[in-house]
Amino acid sequence: MTIDRRLPCELISLILSQLNKKKDLYACTLVNHVFYKEATHLLWRHLDIGNVPTFTSITAALKQQHGQLALLGTFVRSIVINERYMTAKDSRCFAKFSDDDLLALIQHVPFLTDLILQDGHYITDRSFEQVPQYIPHLTHLYLRRSQITQRSMEAMVRHWHPHLTHLELECYNKLDADLFSALVPCTALQHLAIFRFLEKMNDPHIDPSVARHLTHICLDACLEMTDDMAIAFLQSHPHLTYLDLRNSKITDKTLDAIPMYLPDVVEVRLNSNPGITPDGLRRLLRTCQHLELVMCLGCGIFQEHFPERDEDAMVIDCDYDDEENIAPFDYDDDDDDDGDDGDDDDDDDDDDDDDDDDDDDDDDDDDDDDDDDDNE
Repeated sequence: MTIDRRLPCELISLILSQLNKKKDLYACTLVNHVFYKEATHLLWRHLDIGNVPTFTSITAALKQQHGQLALLGTFVRSIVINERYMTAKDSRCFAKFSDDDLLALIQHVPFLTDLILQDGHYITDRSFEQVPQYIPHLTHLYLRRSQITQRSMEAMVRHWHPHLTHLELECYNKLDADLFSALVPCTALQHLAIFRFLEKMNDPHIDPSVARHLTHICLDACLEMTDDMAIAFLQSHPHLTYLDLRNSKITDKTLDAIPMYLPDVVEVRLNSNPGITPDGLRRLLRTCQHLELVMCLGCGIFQEHFPERDEDAMVIDCDYDDEENIAPFDYDDDDDDDGDDGDDDDDDDDDDDDDDDDDDDDDDDDDDDDDDDDNE
């Protein structure tokens, strides 16, 4: 009787998925044909593109239409276009990740679910209106500093509304109040973060029917948002566990409404809202049963107002000099202009956390070259 001692592909894939370094996965491709197949799948699952050479080699590989290389694009599930997208290894001159670059990449990854563009300064409607057609299964989008307008938003909603769960946008005043009404069909949306452009909107009122199943909301520069507007939104979104409202006109009236309409809220961030008071904040702390963190930088609330506070649960003006370093959700650099890597959870690179010095910058570039070799 012959015993088949080969491991099932499913088990091999499970084993390889525990490897954190791309170098280890690359070594596994040399074991045998089965390991090569499963390791290649994982090597291409996430692409972190930090410079032009990496982008060039990846797009060249994705364009291959023969043999097993023709399948590489179908393995890709997430892409990060790193903020440190540079022209050369030792260059301090940033390259332009353009509309043409985005289309050249995106048309070869039909099963992409996560797209992070840490600097989309040169991304416009010319490319982004077409993006949803190429990646119809997207669930997570993070787009920073882009030039897209309402036309791109409508295209996104048209294709992604059944399954888009995370949306974070920082745009240069190209969108308007219609953004929120456009998002109404996105019934699966749970995480929403909007930055920068709200201060230019003629009508900042948020449609209460937008994404009723939201659990996380972050709105920056809500200069015209009043208590009535904020409370109407809270009342229609009882599933919120994370609330972040910055630079608005809200007062203690909104604070008093939070425990009433958000019974499961865990984290509340109210930076740069001078209308709230220590008394209102104290009532919030007493009445929210599940609250774990409150942040109120730039609100005129200091240590003497809460001498008994737990510093791990309450962040006030004496704790940070720059509130912009406090980012929403899981992205560590949403509002950080230092250019740190946004994909801190990715262990594929040899470096863990970059320091802002020349030595670490060189290390990062070496890692990008390693990733480039791995993907090939």
